[in-house]
Amino acid sequence: MDFPHKGQRKRGETKEEVKKTVMGAVVEQTSIEQSAEQFSTKDGDTIRYHLNKLDINGISEVFISSFQQCGELLKRKKKIKSPLILAVDTMDIRYYGKRRDEYIHQYKNEWFYRYITVSTVKSPYGALPLGAFPVSTFDSKEGLLESLFNKFSLKNRNIKVLYADRGFYSVEVVKLLQAYTIPFVIGARKNKKIRSYLENFPKTGKITSVPYTMKSVQGETTEVMLHAYWLPKRKDWFVCISWHISSEQQIYDYCHRWGIETSYRLLKSISVSTTTNNATVRFLYLCFSLLVLALYVCFRSSVIPPFFTPPSNKPLLKRSRPVTLYFTLRCLRSSLYGGEIV
Repeated sequence: MDFPHKGQRKRGETKEEVKKTVMGAVVEQTSIEQSAEQFSTKDGDTIRYHLNKLDINGISEVFISSFQQCGELLKRKKKIKSPLILAVDTMDIRYYGKRRDEYIHQYKNEWFYRYITVSTVKSPYGALPLGAFPVSTFDSKEGLLESLFNKFSLKNRNIKVLYADRGFYSVEVVKLLQAYTIPFVIGARKNKKIRSYLENFPKTGKITSVPYTMKSVQGETTEVMLHAYWLPKRKDWFVCISWHISSEQQIYDYCHRWGIETSYRLLKSISVSTTTNNATVRFLYLCFSLLVLALYVCFRSSVIPPFFTPPSNKPLLKRSRPVTLYFTLRCLRSSLYGGEIV
């Protein structure tokens, strides 16, 4: 990867040391200080000094390019089918510092950084990350989605359906998706109007679908389909909206969270330990963790992306042991240390 560093002396050497130190922190699930002791001739403060020079747009471009390499390779190997099934979701990471800036959100007494991610789902080997963006307090969901679609050139011809959680339930988001003619399923908020619908729906365990008119605070309206069915174990209603979907099965797929929650659990298990209040550096750590997940999906698909150099001359994926996230981390660890996988 061409790390987005500004010009400086020994630029190439510095870039490699910074990259190796951050990846070491991800692989060892430790801090930059400890990783620098193992993988760099520079100390942790010097590594952080260079990390602070990075900008969010440069980081996003570099990693999106790497994710797209994985996606294109998997499509050529027919591991991912086209048109794509995509999941867009938000991810919150708690923050305990005292500094406040545009990237730090608040809900009640909790403070957190928020990121929007897009992934392919319904592949046999897990959700493949395609990109991530930090969310500022000035960003709107529809604005972020529009930037996302433009960056990835996403149109109706290459998206079978888009899944999003109820954080995207708004007239503005729905009208944007309709303007791009993208079929979608979005979790619905159980407002007073929807609860009045639910009173007349049968609790049979089967999906009940009716036309529904969404209305914003400003008075804008749009037409969608409202779906609901009773979950006996939870003793509650599952509710979502959709537009131009191809089958009822997509509603069931959405209800079971389409594999995206599992990816988030894996992502949090390999996050870098940090107390930094630099939003750019935190975003960099997240992208490196997403890159490990992308590598994990590729390995499970028996594919080695071009940006990864195997640690030895032995066949990497023709092994008796199963390909797990732990195995992926061991491959990266061996590559960093220059040894073989054990």
